Amino acid sequence: MSLVLQACVPLERTVKQIDNALLIPLIQGTLFAAWQNSYYFNNNILIPSTQEFLPEGYVLAQSILPIIANVDVEAAKYISGVMVDDFPFPTRDKVSKHAVVFDAVKRALTKMDGVDCKQIGSIGGQGFCPGDSDPTSPSSRLTLSSIVI
Repeated sequence: MSLVLQACVPLERTVKQIDNALLIPLIQGTLFAAWQNSYYFNNNILIPSTQEFLPEGYVLAQSILPIIANVDVEAAKYISGVMVDDFPFPTRDKVSKHAVVFDAVKRALTKMDGVDCKQIGSIGGQGFCPGDSDPTSPSSRLTLSSIVI
């Protein structure tokens, strides 16, 4: 085997690690935007400074949808239904369903090789690893500040 071919396997592994590392903040940003959109719409806080999360969430969701769809088409449809489909004029009924996005991401993460759900952190007391649904669980005690945007 030539030296060039021997170098390809470690290179492919490194590229996959970089891809996965770049995906973490995109997923975190999507989750944060979904949570913020839901909070603002449910509490009728619709001043211009709070509406930045609608376009931000739209763009972030668009960035992860192809990757999510590769492992779970249904999860991608759920995320799209909440964050993408009705943009820029979403209905309160759709945009206020952050739990749908959270569940879809949690489901897809279990199928994504090389992406550690623990690196996603938690938001609003909900983690994204299997068994993290209980906000009092020790494994989901991370805080909103653990989310990197």
